[in-house]
Amino acid sequence: MAKLAIVLAGADHDGDSYAHAMAGRRLLLDPADISIHWVWLPLLHALYAAATAVGGGLSTLRFVNVLASSASPLLLAWFLRDHLRRAFPGDAAASQDAAASPIPWLAGALLAIDPLCVSLGVTGQTEPLFQLLVLGACVACERRAFAIAGILFGMAALTRYEAWGLVPVLLWIALKEPRLRPRAMLVGALPALLISLWCLAHFALTREPLQFLRVNREFAQAYLASVGYFWGRAPNLALMAVFYVAIVPVSQMLGPAHALAFAGVPRGFRVLPRTLLLVGAALLAIVTWLLLRGTHLGLPRHAVAIAPLFCALTAVGTIALADRAARRLPTISAERSRQVGAFAVLALVLFTRTVPRTLELFGATQHAFSEQARAAAALRDIAAPGEPIFCDDDKIEVLSELGPARFTRSHIAEVAPLHVRDLAQRHGSALVVSPLARAAHLPGGRPLWSHGELLILRFEAPR
Repeated sequence: MAKLAIVLAGADHDGDSYAHAMAGRRLLLDPADISIHWVWLPLLHALYAAATAVGGGLSTLRFVNVLASSASPLLLAWFLRDHLRRAFPGDAAASQDAAASPIPWLAGALLAIDPLCVSLGVTGQTEPLFQLLVLGACVACERRAFAIAGILFGMAALTRYEAWGLVPVLLWIALKEPRLRPRAMLVGALPALLISLWCLAHFALTREPLQFLRVNREFAQAYLASVGYFWGRAPNLALMAVFYVAIVPVSQMLGPAHALAFAGVPRGFRVLPRTLLLVGAALLAIVTWLLLRGTHLGLPRHAVAIAPLFCALTAVGTIALADRAARRLPTISAERSRQVGAFAVLALVLFTRTVPRTLELFGATQHAFSEQARAAAALRDIAAPGEPIFCDDDKIEVLSELGPARFTRSHIAEVAPLHVRDLAQRHGSALVVSPLARAAHLPGGRPLWSHGELLILRFEAPR
C-alpha cells in the first residue's frame, strides 16, 4: 500500500525512467531501429512500447514494478518454505521442523521492507522486474522446470547485462543433472541464444556485434571520471571490493541487520536452495568485478538483484543467533527465541531504515519534476484529437502519455515559424510547449496555459 501511495503521489523521481520510457515510445514508431536502445537491453523498452500502444506509459510500468517488487517477497517466502519441506525426504520429524521454521516468512518480510527495493519498486526502472525474473527462474530450476527457467533467465538476459554472466553458472547447474542433462541444458542455452540474437542484430546494423558494450564502457568511464564514485572522485579498490557485499547493504538496504547475513552464511550453505546461493553469489561477483574494472557506474541499485540472497542469509543468521540464545537461556523455548529474534530484526529494519526512506520517497515523489507534470496534465486536457505537438522536453512528453506520433521533438529554438504554420495548416492547429523565452521567435500563438516559465501555445490555420 505504501508503494501504491508513493506512485499516486506524483511523477517518477528517477530521471532514467524517462529515458527508458522515451525509448519505448520511439520503438513503437520504428521497431527496426536498434539504435533506439542505446546501451540498454530491449525487454523493458518493449514493455514501454506495449503500454504506450494501449494509452499508458511510465505510469503503467510503475504499477507493474509495484506488482513485481511485491511479488518477489511472496515468491521468496514460498520458495524457501517449499525447499525446506522437501529438504529432508524420509525424515518426517525433520521435515516438519523445517516447515515450521520462520526463515521463509522472515526472509520474505525483509525483502518486502528492504528500503532499496522499495525505492526502485516505485520507479519505471529495470531492477524490480529483473529481480522477479531471476528469482522466478531460480524457483523453476529447483523444481526441475528447466524450459521455464531458461525462458525466465532469457528474459532477464534481455533486461540487464548481469544476467549474461550467469550463463556459465547455469550451464554448470545443468551439468550437475546427469539424468536430465538434455532438458537441463535449456537453462543456459535459451539465454545464450537470445544474447546471440541480440548481438547479431547489432552486427547487422553496426558491423560490431558488441558495439553497445563498448559504448557502455566508454560512457561509464567518462561518467566516473567526471562525477566520481559513491565515496568520492578517486577509485578505491578496497572500497570497490566490498561495495556490494557490505557498503550498499548497510547504507541503502537492511542497515546493521545485514551483519546477520554474514552470521548466516555457514548454515545458509546447508539449508538454502542451491540455485539461490549460486545465482546470488554469481550476481554479487559480477557487479563487483564490473565495478573494479570501471565498466559500470557503481550505482547502489545494482544490488537489488542480490537482495533475495541477502535477505535469506539475514533470516538464517537471525534464527541461528536465536537458537544459540535459547541454548544459553533454558527458560526460553527455542520457538519463543526465534519469534523474538525475527520480530526484533524486522522492527530494527522497519523503523531505522524503511520508514524514514519511505517518507523521504513520498516527499521526493510529490515534488518530482512538478512543473513538467503540471504541463503534461494541461497538455492532456488541451490537446485536440490528432493535434500535432512541438515539445522538446522528454519528461513532458512521457508524462502526458499522448501518442508518440503526435510529437515533433526538434529543439524549439530551432523550429521555424514556417514549420509550425505548415503543420497548423494541414491539421487545423498545432501546439507548442516551451518556456516563453525559447518560443519568442514563433509569432501568432495563442496562450492556453502557463505555469512558471512554461506555457502552451496554440497556432491555428489561417482562415
